[in-house]
Amino acid sequence: MLKKKLIKAVASLGAAVMIVAGAGSVTTLTSFAAEFDPVYYAATYPDVAAAFGNDAQALLNHYLTYGQKEGRKPSANAAAGEAVTSVKTTTTTTTPAATTTYHDLAAAQLSSLRAASGLGAVTHDKNLDSIATNIMNTYMAGGDVNALSNALTTLFAQYGLSYNVGGFTCCQLPAAYVAGLSYDQLAPVIMQAAYPQSTSVLGASGVSAFGCHFAKDAAGNTYFVFVVAGR
Repeated sequence: MLKKKLIKAVASLGAAVMIVAGAGSVTTLTSFAAEFDPVYYAATYPDVAAAFGNDAQALLNHYLTYGQKEGRKPSANAAAGEAVTSVKTTTTTTTPAATTTYHDLAAAQLSSLRAASGLGAVTHDKNLDSIATNIMNTYMAGGDVNALSNALTTLFAQYGLSYNVGGFTCCQLPAAYVAGLSYDQLAPVIMQAAYPQSTSVLGASGVSAFGCHFAKDAAGNTYFVFVVAGR
């Protein structure tokens, strides 16, 4: 029941967008150059730390949803309100235990979907996660993601990636559909609906890598961006 309900939500309630890059060019793009430092962000903005503690994902979500528009700085060397490409990790004296992330769960579901169609596995590319985060930034702010129609190849070049074609799906799930569910629980279910949409034009056989990003707004609505790329 949960899977059917969420898949239906992705298909009908989330403003799904399919973009294929390759033709044309974009001359105006935001320069995505900053790194998000959750330790700096929490220390610099005690009001945020009081609400989210040292939860790096929650701090990042706050910056993408509110902090950037408020002119806060994502890290010490970044400009106020600058978009981010990655999240700084802090070193510790002990090696933390390996954890399963929602990216891993999405990858497992993606591999299962591709295997059912006789296709091979794809690579999870963290650079595509960063691109997904920046698309999310535009999407959650109410920007026109359709304006990115030909931007992916330019973004690939900015990240030093050799992909020359790609696509993405954006979706929004109302709080009522996702209340009490973690990103880990949502990732495999949403992937089941997002993958066919994201490859319908690019072609599943041409996909060689993927990335994704989740975020929530203050009302509890969940946003998901899934990026695929190939050559």
